[in-house]
Amino acid sequence: MSNILKNTLLIGSGFAGGVIAGYLIYPVSKKQRINELLNRAETALDGLNEKSLKLKLKGNESIRKFRSAVNKELRQPIPDLYKATESLSLDESDLVDV
Repeated sequence: MSNILKNTLLIGSGFAGGVIAGYLIYPVSKKQRINELLNRAETALDGLNEKSLKLKLKGNESIRKFRSAVNKELRQPIPDLYKATESLSLDESDLVDV
């Protein structure tokens, strides 16, 4: 036999064996398969919706905290630098290294 024929027979028998094994392992009707797939899809969507809601709440909380911090900083008046530095004493000896 030629090499091509051997490979073709090997691939064909492997495919047929896989189909038969799949049929024997999973002998349910199409309705049951579809229902199982729909249930899995619904479960996945529920989990995705739950995660997206948590992410949205976490994002809203982060934005709220950031907005609050910005508002707090903007409400505080700018300090008067003259009053803040009035009590500091600075002479020439402080500026020159000894």
